[in-house]
Amino acid sequence: MPEGIRISLFVYRLLIFAYPGELRRDFAADMLTVFGRQLRDAWSEERLAGIAALWACALREILTVALPSRLRSTVVVASALSLVGTSAIYLALLWALTYTFDLPRHA
Repeated sequence: MPEGIRISLFVYRLLIFAYPGELRRDFAADMLTVFGRQLRDAWSEERLAGIAALWACALREILTVALPSRLRSTVVVASALSLVGTSAIYLALLWALTYTFDLPRHA
C-alpha cells in the first residue's frame, strides 16, 4: 500500500471525529473500510488524480454533512457563542484602555 494511502486513511480517521458521536459509534468502522477501498481503487485507476478527486468528495461531505450536524449541538453553539462573546468583550476592553491611556497603537 503506498504511503499516501496510509496517510490518507490516518487523516480520514481523524476527520471522522467531525461527525456526531452517535453516527461515529454506528458507522465509523464502515466509513473507514469504504474509504480505504475507494482509496485503493482511485490509486489503481487514476493514481494521484483519483486520490485528489476522492478527497474532494470526502471534504465536501464533511463540510456539508458532518460539520452542520455538529453545529446543531447546543454544547457546540454555546461554546462558539461564548468564544465570540469573550473575544468581543476583550477587544472592546483593549480598545477602551488603548484610547483611555493613550497607549501606542500598531497599524
